[in-house]
Amino acid sequence: MNTKQIKKIRRRAKTIMVEWLHSLLPEHERKLVNEKNVLDYAPKQTHYVFQNQVRLSAWSYKWIIKKLKRNPYLTFEQLDAIIKGTENIPSGIKRW
Repeated sequence: MNTKQIKKIRRRAKTIMVEWLHSLLPEHERKLVNEKNVLDYAPKQTHYVFQNQVRLSAWSYKWIIKKLKRNPYLTFEQLDAIIKGTENIPSGIKRW
């Protein structure tokens, strides 16, 4: 992948991670999380084992980058819909 494109995807992934953490945290802790320190607040466990396979955990930095490589225009709401399996998944996007 092109270096310029991957830089944009990585920046966008951090923005999406901030939105995700803001949706989980209470109001007074949301102010502490920004794009510069989002990886410090993110869960440390990035993989899990399922049926003797190591899989990438949802909402990890790598997982978001992987999804954005397939479709760089995904938003936080669309990624959340993909995980939850709700109706507003954009056409042409696989659930997993």
